[in-house]
Amino acid sequence: MLPRGSIGMRGVRRGSVTTVFTVDIDCESCAARIMNNVPVIGKGIKDIQVDVPSKEVTVTYDSAKTSPEELIKGFGKIRVKAEEKPVK
Repeated sequence: MLPRGSIGMRGVRRGSVTTVFTVDIDCESCAARIMNNVPVIGKGIKDIQVDVPSKEVTVTYDSAKTSPEELIKGFGKIRVKAEEKPVK
């Protein structure tokens, strides 16, 4: 069970996509800024995980409601530079 207020995987259905972004963050305050502004970043976000040491954010979202390009714009709204991490 997830703690109250966290974004979980409940309701993830077909059409959900997971994308990893490389972000310009270096502290827990930056991670909190991301977690506290999920609605600003994009619509249809089902889950978001921030890894400060690797400077990566993993976002699972409804591909019918948003796209990686829109999410990058959303990160920009909260002054976080983001790029889609290339798939290996």
